[in-house]
Amino acid sequence: MAALLMPTLRARLGRVPVTTALVALVVVVSLAGLFWPAFEALLERNPTLILQGQWWRLLTQLFVQKHGWSQFLFNVFGLALLCAVVELRMRRAVVLLTFLAAGVGSAVLLGILQPSLVDAGTSDSVAGFVGLLTVLSFRRSPAETLPVVPFAYSVFFAVYLAAIDLLPLAIAVIVGSVFTGLLTSVRLTRSPRAAAVSLLVVVTAATVVLCAERDGHGFGLAIGLIVGLVATQVSNAALSRRAEPARPRSRRR
Repeated sequence: MAALLMPTLRARLGRVPVTTALVALVVVVSLAGLFWPAFEALLERNPTLILQGQWWRLLTQLFVQKHGWSQFLFNVFGLALLCAVVELRMRRAVVLLTFLAAGVGSAVLLGILQPSLVDAGTSDSVAGFVGLLTVLSFRRSPAETLPVVPFAYSVFFAVYLAAIDLLPLAIAVIVGSVFTGLLTSVRLTRSPRAAAVSLLVVVTAATVVLCAERDGHGFGLAIGLIVGLVATQVSNAALSRRAEPARPRSRRR
């Protein structure tokens, strides 16, 4: 059975090599950090040490999960799910750009706004993919409609993380679950456009709340939305150029 499944698995992973590499790196480094806290401490985001020259922490903090196994499972699942959707629909450079811009950009802003905060995790980069896919799903093309599971994850990610900044954990989970159920039903029963608009409203509202609370997830969402706007604009411009009829060359006499 395993021999039959392996070729199919390799073929699927071969379609998303950047996603596969990022997820594998996050899993390996995060597991090492979870089992050896001293190793995690070498990689986590520490603004004081960054200012002292340990600049690599701006990047390495994306590959360890400071808040334990629940953070590890939530972030790895989201990264694998959303990153693969982006890679299948856009250039691989956009995947790397979103991961780095959202993760590192958020770390820089947090270092400025909360210089005493020591933290680590992949979730700010995942937030970038949520923002990017929100913009992509808003496009009218049916091909850009988000599948149900990535759509539901994006809704829960945005609502839950915004709610947890304002409410107790248990209530935030309930609020996130209720919104996820409601919007997923819209995704399943109504037009793709209605689902895309609903996702855009929810993610935009969550971005405002999280940024107001100086939460790195809000910065990640905002950067993802910006990357999505720029990427779709570039893509639309390229499609327009391809659609233009070739101009006949003037004959020289």
